[in-house]
Amino acid sequence: MASSSHLRARRFRPRAQLSPLAQARTTVRRSLRVTLLLSGIPRANVRFCRARAEKAVHCARLSVTHMIDDRLDVHRALYPQVAHLFLFGVQTEPVPDRVWHTATRPEVETAVAATLLAQP
Repeated sequence: MASSSHLRARRFRPRAQLSPLAQARTTVRRSLRVTLLLSGIPRANVRFCRARAEKAVHCARLSVTHMIDDRLDVHRALYPQVAHLFLFGVQTEPVPDRVWHTATRPEVETAVAATLLAQP
């Protein structure tokens, strides 16, 4: 005789599914919690945008001076509003001179630190 949990799993499995969107949102929430925990960034300081161009609105509102992102189109939307743009990771298209291309986390940290040390 099968256990009741086995019967429930077999009975509901075909109907108990997460959509790709729900799976992605769950993954993002889990990643965000870990990132906030490790970085010490308060949850109130986190912003989300449905469109990449919306990042410019948040940056203006918050007087953001540095942006790290892996998408060149984000940096295009933020220039010249944000003074220090850091493009993270491997890129397939040429990177404009106004954007610092940083392939690794240590490179990002070094580049950001250099701009902070140069400020009066």
